[in-house]
Amino acid sequence: MLTLYESLTKFANHIGFTETTDELVIGYMKTLPEKQIDEADVIRVVSNEYKIEPERLKIHAHPRPVAEPRMLCMYLINKVIGYGLAKTGEIFARDHSTVLHGCRTVQAMVNNNREFRQRFIRISHELGIGGIEINNLITAGQPPKQPRQQPPK
Repeated sequence: MLTLYESLTKFANHIGFTETTDELVIGYMKTLPEKQIDEADVIRVVSNEYKIEPERLKIHAHPRPVAEPRMLCMYLINKVIGYGLAKTGEIFARDHSTVLHGCRTVQAMVNNNREFRQRFIRISHELGIGGIEINNLITAGQPPKQPRQQPPK
């Protein structure tokens, strides 16, 4: 199966299109409507991935089978949708410090747990979050890479 990029390249070459493929792809992508995701989308997709009822994410329970997907929802709602910590907390009847803790926990899990990272990527794709944005989310909590120092001469 051809990717969008490959398909447009073939088509552009076939009709003798003079713009570069990158210009063609960028132009085409600008014509597509942006999919707006909201908290209900995030909760639905995460609940489906973890095979739990969406309502369970909003109750005041702490067992790991509920806590992990809840923290992931809080992270995505905060980082992708852009809700503040307090507004995100209201959705789950939590305060802003709990949301902050959940976001930090998710970031650490994405960086250190391969299985969780794969699940995070699957959920992100299901929500329509693109590869570059996923990469930005994954690397957001990592310390900046230090330049290699040259040994003294």
